[in-house]
Amino acid sequence: MKKEEIENIDWKNINDSEDILRIAYQVGDLFIEFKSNLASIKKTLYIHRDVPKDIYDKILIKFCFSKSENLPSSGATYDQLVKKNPRYNQPDKFYYY
Repeated sequence: MKKEEIENIDWKNINDSEDILRIAYQVGDLFIEFKSNLASIKKTLYIHRDVPKDIYDKILIKFCFSKSENLPSSGATYDQLVKKNPRYNQPDKFYYY
């Protein structure tokens, strides 16, 4: 996936996560862009294939609660509904500048 293609996706910023910068959804694909760490300027993008749109919607509305803060969280929702689900937990990974 080219950087230009990545930037043309309709992204939604995530402000309540330590790890997730923004998310997007296109025709069954859930895009998750992670914040880059200080040691690297590379960005990390995960594409989870064949994810129902309702999971994307639940991430946006912070459907699940963070265990550490006991507050609704986009990151916790992604973790519970996507990362821990064997159907979706093998994303395509991309790194770009």
